[in-house]
Amino acid sequence: MTPIPIGALDRRLALEAPSDTADGAGGLVTGWTLVAEVWANVAPSTGSERYLSDALRVQVSHRITIRSRADITPAMRLRDGARVFRISAILDRARRNRLVLLCLEEQG
Repeated sequence: MTPIPIGALDRRLALEAPSDTADGAGGLVTGWTLVAEVWANVAPSTGSERYLSDALRVQVSHRITIRSRADITPAMRLRDGARVFRISAILDRARRNRLVLLCLEEQG
């Protein structure tokens, strides 16, 4: 794999972790807490459309490259404004300078 130059990390994304809060009725509500803002390269890789409950759902997978971090888990997500990227896999953990995240963006 050809390394991505530092200048290609051209999008500022919010890295968020899930945080559970009591809902007052004995349950939990999952919210999101900002962990960091990271520079990233976002490249779409595949897409699909399907109907779910009579509504068209579009799902696009992305390959997102960021500077290496030791604290990222698949439970986290990346956000670019209203766009949300759920992390489905973390690649290249052994590399020191870059981390590749396979993410799904759901639309619709």
